Amino acid sequence: MNAYPSLSPIGFSYDLGGLNVSVEETLNGAPVLFRHSLRQSNYRLVLTYTNLVESQATLIRDHYVDAAGSHRSFTVPSTLWGSADVVPTDALYRYGAKPEETQRGVYTDMTVEL
Repeated sequence: MNAYPSLSPIGFSYDLGGLNVSVEETLNGAPVLFRHSLRQSNYRLVLTYTNLVESQATLIRDHYVDAAGSHRSFTVPSTLWGSADVVPTDALYRYGAKPEETQRGVYTDMTVEL
């Protein structure tokens, strides 16, 4: 399990997901909720990078390949969050989509969804 590269994004947004709950319908049509654990999951983190040089963009591309796209999970460096205590430090992430790139001369802008 490789950690995500320690590159500081220019900005990020996140969604704290929700509890592990599934919904089933009953015979009278009222839903029944089943709680599967006490931990939240399905965190969503979108990182925005601007003006990356080729070597920095390659770090993200190579990590995406090493993670087999969205197949393997990995950790995110705690430096990304700074002093904020938003998610557990042992949380595991996977890519939600292939990183989006925009080339601007020798610089690359990237948006990464985890």
